[in-house]
Amino acid sequence: MADGGSVGGSSDVEFATSTTHEWNHGLGETIAAAQRAGLVFDSLTEHDSAPWNALPGMMSEDAAGEWRLTADPRRLAAPFTLQAHKPVMPGVAGPSGMPA
Repeated sequence: MADGGSVGGSSDVEFATSTTHEWNHGLGETIAAAQRAGLVFDSLTEHDSAPWNALPGMMSEDAAGEWRLTADPRRLAAPFTLQAHKPVMPGVAGPSGMPA
């Protein structure tokens, strides 16, 4: 878990809520768990690089500081970003504690 003003290595965007949670799970496992939890997907983005050197000796850093496999970068299972939210049910307290 990390807490900071921006999300992503090269983003200039500031978020009001900036806590991120990171786990090493596959895309299918993550999607299925989010669906079981009743989350609604807002966006899903696969990235062709990672902001860290996940496989030392097998990756090359680009000019923006992102890391890709040196040989055939398409072979790497890409990091992804899933944004989702829990829908507010009428009459049920939302994040503020007040009923929706």
